[in-house]
Amino acid sequence: MGKVNHELCYFLNRPAVFAELFNVAIYGGREVIQKENLADIQRTYGETLPDRYGKKRRKIRERDVIKALCRDGKYVRLAIENQADLNYCMPLRCLEYDVEDFARQLRRLRRHYKYKADGSLRPGVEYLSGIKATDKLIPNITVVLYHGKGCWNAAQRLRDMLDEGALDERLGSMHMDYKLHVINLNELNEELFQTGLRELIGIIKCVDDKDRMQRFIENNRERIMRMDDDLHDLICTMAGIKELIVKTDENERTDRGERLNMCKAWEDMKADCRARGKEEGKREGKKEGEARMSALIIRLYQDGRGAEVPKAAESTRIRNRLYREYGI
Repeated sequence: MGKVNHELCYFLNRPAVFAELFNVAIYGGREVIQKENLADIQRTYGETLPDRYGKKRRKIRERDVIKALCRDGKYVRLAIENQADLNYCMPLRCLEYDVEDFARQLRRLRRHYKYKADGSLRPGVEYLSGIKATDKLIPNITVVLYHGKGCWNAAQRLRDMLDEGALDERLGSMHMDYKLHVINLNELNEELFQTGLRELIGIIKCVDDKDRMQRFIENNRERIMRMDDDLHDLICTMAGIKELIVKTDENERTDRGERLNMCKAWEDMKADCRARGKEEGKREGKKEGEARMSALIIRLYQDGRGAEVPKAAESTRIRNRLYREYGI
């Protein structure tokens, strides 16, 4: 599990954040799921499989985020799988998770009857099945939270992965399918969120556009100045803005201690970039160096690559590579 995925899982595991993501992305902003009705459940799955030598080995799999939602005494399992890149086998991967969950529920039911003193399973069908006809499994709903670039252009259902050339109409109607539910982080309206998802989505969507970023920060200054450290670090990691991780506002204090002031840090980062650009200009010959660096910055922002500007300002190697790439 990479650093981005680890921090994003930790953030999404907050009940208020988890509930709001489903309420906005699935229910159009209606508060259908209440955080008080969510409960943490086991994220790991263990299955014993033989290896090629016939020996048993333990394979451990882990969900990114999963919670149980209670409604009128009944439960449904809601899960989130994070994806920064396209995955052409994602429908099968999510199907495997859901099947693992159903299999675990079935094992628990069977263990319950196996060790029950009164041996309540009747001979015949019940004993053969290991459960009763009245026993029901808890439903599983898995969504994929895609936070990469562009749209999800990979498979969106199991049948997208199949070669159906040998299936006629009758056989095709009999074949099972599994639909993938994809939530594209960049397509969500941040204005509909009240938790830290508002800042996360808003900043990620405009990280390559400094003017849009500045407007978003100004419009959300109070919220951004008071975001907690974990959310701040997550945004920095996902946006690739390393300078913001260590910047603090010495004058900003609350009862909970020092808070990170992202607005000031963003201004500091821009000032640092300008200073590094000027220093580079001195080393390369003032006017020529400044003109070359300015031309590179303009081209990067025009191509939607604004996130690379700080890296170009810091690294001579990266800067020279970009100079060659753009012929500057």
